[in-house]
Amino acid sequence: MSNPKGDFIWYELLTTDVDAAVADWTAAGGSVQMPAMDIPNVGRIPMLADPDGVPLYVMRGTSDASSTAFRIADARHVRWNQIAAKDDAAALGFYKARFGWEVVGAMPMGAMGDYHLLAVNGVNIGALMRSQDGQAPRWMYCIGVEDIDAAMEKIKAGGGQVLNGPHQIPGGEYSLHARDPQGAAFGLVGPRIAQR
Repeated sequence: MSNPKGDFIWYELLTTDVDAAVADWTAAGGSVQMPAMDIPNVGRIPMLADPDGVPLYVMRGTSDASSTAFRIADARHVRWNQIAAKDDAAALGFYKARFGWEVVGAMPMGAMGDYHLLAVNGVNIGALMRSQDGQAPRWMYCIGVEDIDAAMEKIKAGGGQVLNGPHQIPGGEYSLHARDPQGAAFGLVGPRIAQR
């Protein structure tokens, strides 16, 4: 599934009842891109798209163990999730009703609108903002690294492209956005070791 910019966009959310989640999703204006299927030793998973057409997976794994894909403070795990939507207020309503997101703050960005900070069960998980002119609605995930500068050099050495950053973010760490050699966009977040 590609957006007009050519990025493969996906985001995975865990659920306890995939079929109920799909029914709720479509009733609220989302769509099914790939019907739910059972994958042996993995779980049940469909690909959906939100009302803006941004795809994501929901999943019920075969294990009752908690997922460790998202860990707010650890390297080599997703640490921040960000979505750009055509209508930020409508997208907030849609996702809050599906996943229980709470808006815990907002950073005004002038003509770009607000950067809505999101949490689930008291844990900050990411943000939602309005997509900008020429930018398709999309998910961006940020993976933790141990050293932002070392990671930036590895991106360049591996044939990727740093699009912007590193920029210091609240809390003192740094983030950057990049593309891999195939054009897939991603973000990184972590400390700048040389400053310690």
